[in-house]
Amino acid sequence: MKQLFKTFLVVALLLVASRGFAAEEWSIGKDKPNLRDPKVIEGGKVTYFKRCSFCHGLTGNGEGPVAQTIDPKPRSFLQPLFKFRTTASGVLPTDEDLFRTISRGITGTPMTFFAKEISKVGLTAEERWGVIAFIQTLNESWQEDDEYKTSDDPDDKEDYRYNKILVKYDDIPEPAFDAARAEKGKAVYEDKKCWECHGIGGRGNGKSFPTLKTDRGFKIHPRDFTKPWKFKGGDGIKDIFTRVTTGINGSPMPSFVDTIPEEDRWDLSHFVKSLQYERTDNEVLVVKKIEGELPVDPNDPKWSEANMTDLKLSGMVSLKPRWQNFAVDLVTVRALYNETDIAFKLEWNDRTESIKHDPKAEATQGGKTLHQSYTEKGSNGLKNVVKTYVDYYDPKVFGSDQPAKEFNLLRKYGDLRDAVALQFPARELMGTNRPHFINGDPNNPVKLWYWKADEDKAVDVEAKGIFKKFKVSKKVIESKSNKGARNSKQNWTGQWQLVFKRSLTTDNPKKDVQFVPGKFIPYAVNAWDGGNGESGTNKANSTWNMLVMEVKTPPKVYVFAAIGFMIVGLLEVVAYRKVNKNNNNS
Repeated sequence: MKQLFKTFLVVALLLVASRGFAAEEWSIGKDKPNLRDPKVIEGGKVTYFKRCSFCHGLTGNGEGPVAQTIDPKPRSFLQPLFKFRTTASGVLPTDEDLFRTISRGITGTPMTFFAKEISKVGLTAEERWGVIAFIQTLNESWQEDDEYKTSDDPDDKEDYRYNKILVKYDDIPEPAFDAARAEKGKAVYEDKKCWECHGIGGRGNGKSFPTLKTDRGFKIHPRDFTKPWKFKGGDGIKDIFTRVTTGINGSPMPSFVDTIPEEDRWDLSHFVKSLQYERTDNEVLVVKKIEGELPVDPNDPKWSEANMTDLKLSGMVSLKPRWQNFAVDLVTVRALYNETDIAFKLEWNDRTESIKHDPKAEATQGGKTLHQSYTEKGSNGLKNVVKTYVDYYDPKVFGSDQPAKEFNLLRKYGDLRDAVALQFPARELMGTNRPHFINGDPNNPVKLWYWKADEDKAVDVEAKGIFKKFKVSKKVIESKSNKGARNSKQNWTGQWQLVFKRSLTTDNPKKDVQFVPGKFIPYAVNAWDGGNGESGTNKANSTWNMLVMEVKTPPKVYVFAAIGFMIVGLLEVVAYRKVNKNNNNS
């Protein structure tokens, strides 16, 4: 029951946090009490134990009951390091900075928003201020800051955090995006070598990213600027400017207040904003029909004619073994068809081009799975040795909190492949029936077009459930990827592009998906990031989505319709004249 509760809590936090910042309907300075008042501190302590300790720990050490199952790790309040501040690098945040973070949460992490004004289960302003008062008792740095405030020594007063504010956040309106400033910011981005961490295209795949670590020794990835829903401190231009100015304590992200002039920092912020991808909200993928050959090259200009939709993916958390720390959270899907075939183009970001595979380190689809721990050894980037666990699940004890057998295994980063699978029901189902979205079930199998980066080819696979091994058929699905793609710095572009192609119908309709124009067909995506230690059941999944192949109306239908309208019109005219004639005769 304890494990079930932990998992439920983590999933709930992840689902809520993924919503991003809600509208800031709360007032930053509302009813701020004396944070050194013992009554305020005691009240905050009670609130902290009830609402915060599950992640941050009873002592504030960042090691709560669910801390080891979530990424990134919860903040340790025993250290005076806070990421999202308006103050200088290495300086404590203002009380208002903490209130802002607690109120609106941290996007892309389990830290949800706690403003009562925007969440029924949130905390009142009084409760939030109380929590801030309590956590400021957990480290002596806050007491030192109070001493700076009251000191008679001018040098001490300079160190007081409120005298170290670099960005007057609440006094700055959110700027409107300016394309001209963004173009100037691009030059700043290149000149200051931001791309060494964040990549040429801003996908977080710069050459130095594999070696980056937090102050606590955990591996950390630079922000992928194309994904605004992952911007922890906010995705607005003002938020980006604040991060560039103040830096992020405890991380490799430095402050640029002394090395980049203010106007250039604003230009840079506009450029970063320009890199953000706007997700589509299409619920159904409408597949267009084209004449001639279908495009099989991911870079074929014909793909610009295709409709597209963005599929959101999440970790495999609903069934054991659970995988919360997935890497691929979005896959863009396009599709086209002609008289005989259908083609799909998939795109997804991936910092590492993982094209090698060691079968000894692989987690199989059924029975055996790898769980990556957070204890790293070595400092050689992708060559780091990571402690992992192999859990064997006996079907007879499936559902128990304890695996049937567990032991340690050492393996290396980079020894698993990237992979993706496009999933369809294996046969047409009646009504709203669907196979389980995670690889079907014994009674309702699915077909997977399964592509592996190391082999750079796709195979047709039948799956009957998450704990059943894939059954690979001899049928090969035609595919072509952008494997080996490099940018201007001769580094991996940070994005996979892949095309699948197959005939509309097959000679085995009872075991193969049949693409019939006008019919709604469910589809889903599975994705594995080898650089993130993913294989087997450690992967990301989408739920079922729908596609429909458009049916072009023959020209003669429009001709017949026009003739029909003309006949009806003539009949109405005749009838009208006849009625008028009878009226006149009477």
